[in-house]
Amino acid sequence: MDFAKIYVRAARVFKGKTDPGRAAIGGPVAAKRYRKLQEDYQEAASTVQEQKLLITQLEEDLRSFNAVSSMFRGEAEGEPVTGSQVEADVVAEVVKDVIPGVTAGDKTAVDSILPIVQSQRERYRLRAQELEAHSLGQQQQISLLQNEIDKLRSDNVKLYEKIRFLQSFPAKGGQASSEDTESRYSMQYEERLDPFSTFSRKERQRKYMNLKPYDKITLSMGRFIMSNKVARTIAFFYTLLLHSLVFLVLYKLAHTESCKRDYAADCHAKQFLKLGNPPDHLFATCRDPERAEELKILKEEDDRIQIIKLDVTSQTDIDAAARQVEDRVGDRGLNLLINNAGMTRKRQYVGNLNRDHLLEQFDTNVIGPLLVTQSLMPLLLRAASLYNEPDSCNKAAIVNISSILGSIAENKSGGMYGYRPSKAAMNMVTKSLHEELKNKGILVAALHPGWVRTGIGGPEATLSPEESIKDCLNVLSKLSTEKSGCLLSNNGDKIEW
Repeated sequence: MDFAKIYVRAARVFKGKTDPGRAAIGGPVAAKRYRKLQEDYQEAASTVQEQKLLITQLEEDLRSFNAVSSMFRGEAEGEPVTGSQVEADVVAEVVKDVIPGVTAGDKTAVDSILPIVQSQRERYRLRAQELEAHSLGQQQQISLLQNEIDKLRSDNVKLYEKIRFLQSFPAKGGQASSEDTESRYSMQYEERLDPFSTFSRKERQRKYMNLKPYDKITLSMGRFIMSNKVARTIAFFYTLLLHSLVFLVLYKLAHTESCKRDYAADCHAKQFLKLGNPPDHLFATCRDPERAEELKILKEEDDRIQIIKLDVTSQTDIDAAARQVEDRVGDRGLNLLINNAGMTRKRQYVGNLNRDHLLEQFDTNVIGPLLVTQSLMPLLLRAASLYNEPDSCNKAAIVNISSILGSIAENKSGGMYGYRPSKAAMNMVTKSLHEELKNKGILVAALHPGWVRTGIGGPEATLSPEESIKDCLNVLSKLSTEKSGCLLSNNGDKIEW
């Protein structure tokens, strides 16, 4: 039925009804027509009411139909029709099913329903987007609240544990003690909740994650050892044992080197006693007389040997040794002083030098012998003034045991930055003493004993201590003013400075 024609007829009926003069002209025919039009009007009104009900039902059906948008996929499937044509066809099918008497080709009905469907679809789409955004926000809020609840639950459990711990203690010392304990644990609990403490923990964790693998292993081992009683005990005794072994090894090395020096001194003493004209007094010095077993044996065999404690780096020892020598020789003075003290350090190259080691070598190799010479100088001058004979070791002489390594001209390999300069300085001291004492009857010479198998020379040296001392005594027996102030080798040849 054409709804537009129905509405026109109804309008004409109402118009005729309001004009009584015109209605009366028709007579019975008009009355019959009027009744006919009134019936048509009622039928049209009933049809409109039914359509309103159908539209309402259609809207309800559209609300429950969530997949309306899935029906508009004609282009994706390769169909040549447009979106509006698809919508019109779908709406026509729906109208045909829900409105009896309306065909799929009825364009008027389709055009009247299509805008409603499109507007409802758009409104539901926007509403669905709003609901999805709101749902996502609610989920995020729920997640945050759940995390806060978990944290609060954990804190409450810890707080409850502390409360139970405090309640397990009997009340001793009155209420004040209990309040102090609660206050202390309350402060600890507040520190756990402190954001700065949380930040510190996170910062420590971040720094730990930035560590290299071997640093993490070292830190983990340290934490394990410090947190485990058995591990701490094992680590303590292991460290103690390791330090004890290192101490024993160093002590053994020092003792061996000292014994080698004492052995060299013993050789000196033995060689002097075997001379054709041995001295009346022989003073053998060492740092620890208690461990100088060979010297003790020689002293028991010959009372001309006097063992004196002397560390050339100690001024107290130097002064005490000078007094002992003076007490023994009296006015006769001292004829020969041999400064034999010396030491070195291994691996003295640029890159591993140490200030203390360098100063130690200069103190032992140069400063100490010079101060010993200064303390015994009055006895040497006294001996030089008593004898009217050519200058020699039998009259008064100072012999500084030096080394060819202190020669600048013979330096072909470098290195040994503590030992070489100290021996070069000893050579300079020898030259200066010679210039100062040459008119006072005292000879001064620096003597290179050769490469000797001692603590300094090492086991690969070419000469034994006995061989070196024999050569040196031969050089000293021939020492004269011509070779005074020079650096001499163990065979008596001069070595360039």
